[in-house]
Amino acid sequence: MTIASTGDPAVETALAADLLRRRSGGAIFGRWRDLVSQAAPLRLPSRPSVPDHLTLLAQASGAAVLRDWTGGRDSAADSDFFDHVLAPYWERVNAYLRADAEHRSRIFLGGGVEALLGTLHARIEWNSPVLELDNGLDGEFHPRGASLTVVPSLFLHSRPVVYTGGTSPVLVYPVPLDAVTAAALWDEPEQQDRALGALMGRTRASVLLALTENCTTTELGRRLGISAAAASQHTTVLRAAGLITSSRRLNAVVHSLTDLGLTLLREGEEFPRDGEELPGADAECPPECRRAS
Repeated sequence: MTIASTGDPAVETALAADLLRRRSGGAIFGRWRDLVSQAAPLRLPSRPSVPDHLTLLAQASGAAVLRDWTGGRDSAADSDFFDHVLAPYWERVNAYLRADAEHRSRIFLGGGVEALLGTLHARIEWNSPVLELDNGLDGEFHPRGASLTVVPSLFLHSRPVVYTGGTSPVLVYPVPLDAVTAAALWDEPEQQDRALGALMGRTRASVLLALTENCTTTELGRRLGISAAAASQHTTVLRAAGLITSSRRLNAVVHSLTDLGLTLLREGEEFPRDGEELPGADAECPPECRRAS
């Protein structure tokens, strides 16, 4: 089994076009639809062929590395559609999908196929060796030894689907999405920074946002324009608060969000405010963190 590291831009574009065409998605996608309608007049691309995109995805080598959008555009109309409807939000959408995929990978590594598929979506049930989807479309799926690729999706908002038309079956599942998370996806980054900054302090909030993609202390400092020593101090506090984990790989320390940290970014959990400290904020920083870079 392979868990894709993020969503596929071409698939998301096709699903987004279908969502607009059907006027579906409910209030969760309301602000996005409003923003799209306020943009320049837009012609929907020809009816999207999601299976065609999934065929290419399934035929990718191991389906571990997804195509960039530049390799997935089918026409000038599709390109214009992406540029106006998804491109302004793609960095945040992609980071959210990547964070969810990493969360699923941790579940898979800890509990195997049963744990992953048992928690992936309420409409998915795994009764080895049969995958059952309660979505009114696919019914039962028998992998029969085929390697299943699991792909997160934002715009497949209601029910998972399995596509078996390629050399490797693909299971696309909707990521959890509530009103708080959806609003954060459509808001400008400055608005997100201010919201998290009010809870945690601007720099520390920026550290947490930056760690939607795992990175080393040095890489984190470069992303934020701060010294490695300062980055180390912030990760020490966030680790003490249970928001990130750190592990040594060769000569570097790699940081990643915990489920709690992901929840803070994704669901707006209540954290101390009005000048209160985060749990563990008074934890002593190791001497090496204080050295200048």
